[in-house]
Amino acid sequence: MSTDNNKLTNDGVEIMPFDYGSVTDQHKEAVKEVINLIKSMPTTSPDMLALALEHKFDIKDLPKFDMMTTEICQKASKIGITPQLAGWINESNERLFPVVYFSADVRKFVELQEELKK
Repeated sequence: MSTDNNKLTNDGVEIMPFDYGSVTDQHKEAVKEVINLIKSMPTTSPDMLALALEHKFDIKDLPKFDMMTTEICQKASKIGITPQLAGWINESNERLFPVVYFSADVRKFVELQEELKK
């Protein structure tokens, strides 16, 4: 359920705020590492600190598979069924694949079925 505190990514996927009520000891250790890194680099710009943290914690943006390159999404879109993005699945920490859903009048799905048979 969406709240005012939640944000959307460029892909329209809702990002839930961090649950500070469920902080674990591992979370605390990670924050301590971040604090130590910041303190050890007091004159470093925020951009450089961000790069250092991304490197230290092995954080990287994964490439996203384009759902519109698939035959089913192309044909569905062509007949007026808009593929909807529900989220992403991380494939072996190498690539993100979209979770897609379709919603339409059943007659549109019959038409899509015929298109896919061609």
